[in-house]
Amino acid sequence: MQISSPKMSSPKIKIFALIVLMLGSGITATMLGYRMGYESLKGVSTPDINPAKKLTKKNNHLSTMPKEFVAISEEKILKQIRVYKSQQTEKANKKTNSKKDNG
Repeated sequence: MQISSPKMSSPKIKIFALIVLMLGSGITATMLGYRMGYESLKGVSTPDINPAKKLTKKNNHLSTMPKEFVAISEEKILKQIRVYKSQQTEKANKKTNSKKDNG
């Protein structure tokens, strides 16, 4: 009587090898990306002062006073849309007319 050892089938070996290769390439890409980012930021330092503080000090009184919300009327919006659409149509007509005259 012969004792047989459990054998892995060919597809299982291929899947295992693929997983190992994927993990290896992921780790390699991560290390490479980290190193490149670290090297690129070596000479960069934070500024001595915060430039955003200059802006907030200058307009400090404006930021503390909230404004009341005012809704825009639908008619006003639709009027602006109609004007814009008519301007775009006029521009397109001028372009097509100039092409017809030249060509």
